Amino acid sequence: MMEKSQSLIPIKKGALLGMYGENYIIALGEEENVFMLTPIAYYIWDLCDGESTTNDIVSIVKEELNLDHDDARNVVSIVLKKLNEIGLIYFK
Repeated sequence: MMEKSQSLIPIKKGALLGMYGENYIIALGEEENVFMLTPIAYYIWDLCDGESTTNDIVSIVKEELNLDHDDARNVVSIVLKKLNEIGLIYFK
């Protein structure tokens, strides 16, 4: 992730509908836009509170999942990019 993007603040969109097996079901707007997130994608989506920067989220993921910094940064970067592409987060 580029240094500039570390200071971006991701904000989640959508609402948790429930679970399907180990995955989380998120609705965006009308129920025709429903997404299934893996546990790690849901965890990162849920951290997108509009206050935490991407760097804050990397630090949280690093600590909570016991990852080294580069692995945590890579996971968060990939997940945030995909969540942004499908419209479940935006950045301010």
